[in-house]
Amino acid sequence: MQEQDEPFYRLDADGRLSWTAEGLRTYRKRFARFGIRIEAIEAFEDYRTAMQLSARVLVEDTLEPLAERARGKPWRELLVAVFIGDAEANRKGPTPV
Repeated sequence: MQEQDEPFYRLDADGRLSWTAEGLRTYRKRFARFGIRIEAIEAFEDYRTAMQLSARVLVEDTLEPLAERARGKPWRELLVAVFIGDAEANRKGPTPV
């Protein structure tokens, strides 16, 4: 395996992952919220698993506050549909006011 040109980590020829300073800054706190020590992530599979487990951070930190601010707005139901994965509602778009 050839080393990847990635800003957050490097993969060596054996598939071992090492973090860049930017990667440590970006992911340490995110992973820690889920009890994942970034230093324990040594392979790309570990990284992918940590990303999946910590995806809830996006929901808690970004989408939930956005949905709260959308309360009473005509596009709120579309935002909720995106949030829960309602493909049919996404195709229809917001209900006219």
